[in-house]
Amino acid sequence: MTRRTLISILIFTLSLISSVGSAKDEIIFENLSLQEGLSQTTVKAILMDSRGYMWFGTDGGLNRYDGYQFKVYRRKWNREDGISDNSVTSVVEGPDGELWIGTMAGLNRMDLETESFQRFTGVPGDEQSLLDDRITSLKIAGKDSLWVGTRAGLERMSLRERRFHRYRELGGPEESVNTVTSDRSETIWVGTEKGLYQGGIDGFHLHTLPFVSREDREVTAILEDHRHRLWIGTRAGRLYSFNREGGYFSPPEPLEYPRGVQRSISTIYEDIFGELWIGTDGGGIVRFNPDSRSMSIYRQDNSTPHGLRDNVILSIWGDTGNSIHMGDLTGVIWFGSFSNGVEKVHLKRPFQRYDSRSYNVRGLVGEDVRALWKDDDGPLWAGTYGGGLREIDGRKETISYWRHDPIDPYSLTSDRVMSLLRLDDETLLVGTDGGLDVKTGDRFEQIRFPSILPPPSVKALMTDEEGKVWIGTSRGLFYLHGDRAIPFLAHKRLSRSDVTAIIEDESRTLWLGTDGDGLFALSPSRESCINMTSHLKDGPLSDRIHSLFSWDKELWIGTDLGLQWIGEGRSRAYTSEDGLPGDVVKGILRNRYGQLWLSTDNGLSRLDPKTGEIRNYTLGDGLQGKEFNRGAAVIDRFGKMYFGGTKGCNSFYPGNISENDHVPPVVINEVSVFGKPVPMDRSPRGFRRVTLTQRQNYITIHFAALDYTAPESNEYRYILEGFDEDWIHSGNRNDASYTNLPDGRYLFRVKGSNNNGVWNEEGAVLEIDVIPPLWRTPLAYGVYLFCLGSLAYFAMVYSRNIREKETERKLRLVTEISNLKLTEKNLQLEQARRHEAFHRERLRSLATSLTEAEERERRQIATEVHDSIGQNLALSKLRLEMLAQSLGKPSQEEIGSITSMLDQTIRSTRTLTFELGTPVLYRFGFFPAIERLSERFEEDYGLSIKSISDGEIPEMNDDMKAFLFRAVRELAMNTVKHAKASTLTVRTKVMENRLYLSASDDGQGFDVSAIEHTGRDNRSFGLFSLRERIISLGGRMVIRSIPGEGTSVRLFVPFRKERDS
Repeated sequence: MTRRTLISILIFTLSLISSVGSAKDEIIFENLSLQEGLSQTTVKAILMDSRGYMWFGTDGGLNRYDGYQFKVYRRKWNREDGISDNSVTSVVEGPDGELWIGTMAGLNRMDLETESFQRFTGVPGDEQSLLDDRITSLKIAGKDSLWVGTRAGLERMSLRERRFHRYRELGGPEESVNTVTSDRSETIWVGTEKGLYQGGIDGFHLHTLPFVSREDREVTAILEDHRHRLWIGTRAGRLYSFNREGGYFSPPEPLEYPRGVQRSISTIYEDIFGELWIGTDGGGIVRFNPDSRSMSIYRQDNSTPHGLRDNVILSIWGDTGNSIHMGDLTGVIWFGSFSNGVEKVHLKRPFQRYDSRSYNVRGLVGEDVRALWKDDDGPLWAGTYGGGLREIDGRKETISYWRHDPIDPYSLTSDRVMSLLRLDDETLLVGTDGGLDVKTGDRFEQIRFPSILPPPSVKALMTDEEGKVWIGTSRGLFYLHGDRAIPFLAHKRLSRSDVTAIIEDESRTLWLGTDGDGLFALSPSRESCINMTSHLKDGPLSDRIHSLFSWDKELWIGTDLGLQWIGEGRSRAYTSEDGLPGDVVKGILRNRYGQLWLSTDNGLSRLDPKTGEIRNYTLGDGLQGKEFNRGAAVIDRFGKMYFGGTKGCNSFYPGNISENDHVPPVVINEVSVFGKPVPMDRSPRGFRRVTLTQRQNYITIHFAALDYTAPESNEYRYILEGFDEDWIHSGNRNDASYTNLPDGRYLFRVKGSNNNGVWNEEGAVLEIDVIPPLWRTPLAYGVYLFCLGSLAYFAMVYSRNIREKETERKLRLVTEISNLKLTEKNLQLEQARRHEAFHRERLRSLATSLTEAEERERRQIATEVHDSIGQNLALSKLRLEMLAQSLGKPSQEEIGSITSMLDQTIRSTRTLTFELGTPVLYRFGFFPAIERLSERFEEDYGLSIKSISDGEIPEMNDDMKAFLFRAVRELAMNTVKHAKASTLTVRTKVMENRLYLSASDDGQGFDVSAIEHTGRDNRSFGLFSLRERIISLGGRMVIRSIPGEGTSVRLFVPFRKERDS
């Protein structure tokens, strides 16, 4: 017996399921609750503000939502500027963009810039304060009126004066206000337990409803629709319309509720199609069409992740009417429930979905849809992997399914259905993983595969132009002949291939796609078969083929590495790099406009071959899931497309796919430093601003495009001006991080798009000020300039004073020397004969003492100038140069001037040091000093001094070092002045405790005898002083010079070691 089960659409009663009259009834509920960050699950109030944020009032505080995360505002005992209570009952936006929040412990005004709250509570004895702190409803009407409904009556607050006025005509303090609203004429409507009140600032009067019980009299919800009709919901669950001109109520609408459930209407909302959504206290959601009087009821359904989670609906909000600031309508509706948080519905979802757990007649019992076939004007056939075969007949409103029955030989061979093909009105071919079945009526008969056991998996079925049925299996290609499948053996490799796709093009060529062996072409005569791997110009994109499509002499190949087009001897590949959501292309269909629809492993795509434009669709658009299946794609004769996947099936008319044209507001939600939020304010230019120190060197900026259609598909671009060189495309990521920003001012700009790629090019701007440390502020730089300038000035003055003192000392020395010489000559004249030897010795002793004193004085001054002043001047110059590199051009010019003055002072100091004596002589010795002297003379006069030591020279005492160094300097200076030589060679050696030093130049020479007799040459005084000094040391000096051949001066002095000093 064939096992067939018929499921009727009339499952129990209409009240237990959703109405199925049109695709718009098939809605998907998306739940936002504690795991998404909602503070508490009882949602009493919902608002979308003018910036685009969603606000949810709960029993656990006020929640702000941006499509990604919640920010919660709760009462804090130690903050007077916080919200007054966590139980939020109503939220409205004021004329200046502020929020007014009603709680069970008073009224609050929230400043969105500072995120601070101002509280308003009742004051005993103050008639102009709040009547009751238990707020039930709020409504802004006009520019100055906030209507406040409380448990004890109605009040109006003047927004300018912040004073309250009580309306006692509503029945006294015991009459609780359930709802307050206003119509387009700003008439105020109030629902209470006594009925409907109409009025305004001047007062109210009561409209009594035609009721049969007290519950029917109590008004709990009021709505004015786009046609200006007033709809009234009552505690008894009745829905009335009110004729304002006549002042009467129409008969209640025939809303149907399941037996035994609460019928109270808690809220009413009108959607973009003009239908009413009615939230009830226990009866779920009623969707009512005022024109056709038809309705749908959505109740709690925990069997599917996309069903309603709660039958108690407390609040509803959508982007129509009451949110006209959103501009383009996205069709998103928000529902606040009693115990399961927020439910979101997108009315403009373009794709009709059939999933396994829906009560809808179009539902599929088997989740994993592997094969689809649509009869002309008939049912949809679906093969599932594990759930058998399904027949979905929308006209008959029935679902039939067939499963494998081990005891029934005429049942389906396997529940894993992989391919379908209609042969005629009574015959359907069903390919499974256990072979091929022919379905006739309720009877399945298996096609035999000769010599193949077990039968192969049948993955593709196709009928060619001549009516021959081709069968693609896991063991090659077959064709149907009677009740047998005959193997096609024209190609050896093909006979072993896993054939996954078969199509026939306009030339009757049969194209075969395989899983691992690439593409095959079977000639129209069916006599030859070619593997196209080596025949394609650019080669195959991949050998693993999932789908094939041919149109107008073009071939499209879906592979595991993307989509490949072949036509006119050319080919092109489309991959995820070109915009596809995934590289595995499972199905290919073409609409009447020439666009290709592709099912992939990561969503659905539409490709325009003319432009290359790709539009992707995701779960947020209503897809059954991310992954679709190979072979599960079909289009009917009306152009409706069907794609099967791992979670069910989607169907749609391509021409009816509406695009989301809403330009989303872009906001900067938060700036955090090391994960902790930092406060923001407003800059003078009106931008949001954050001020940081250099220690706060890791910042993260969180931003959002406020389009809630499919926020996970929104995209972003950002740039930090002054740091980033170009815009950064971050894809779906809605934050940016920066580290170690130098001090300065930056502008962070971010742009965002909705799920359809519509960009907000204006975006949002954040100003970031990074404050420099104190030592790098302009004031500090000014102090540095002043100090360095002062230091340079005092250095110049000190250097000048030293030079003046040195000049005075030189004059005193010259005067003393002259006086001594004059004394010597007088003594020589007076005692020439008797005391000549005595006076000569005395004179030499005095000259030696004077020279030693002079040398010590020179040494002391030179050391002081070199070690103290010279080093300080050099260090000042270095710091000035470093400072100039971090300042602007004007400051650099000023510092450059000071640096030049320091350079001049340093050169003068060095010259003075060298003239007085070199510290190198006493610190490092005689020969390093001669090297320094050589460098100086070569730099200043072009004279090269070569120092040669014959043998090891023991360390000399300071007096001998000073004498020899001055001797060499004196000889070098004479050479420069008189010899016109280029080289002076200084040779030293020690022989028998006597030091030998010779200085030979390559200059022009002179007549020694002439100078010694006449003394007219300028060099004679220096040589005379030198000779006298040598004689005083017990040595001698020999001068040899020939005109034209140079001069040689030899010194012989007793050697004095360091310990002899």
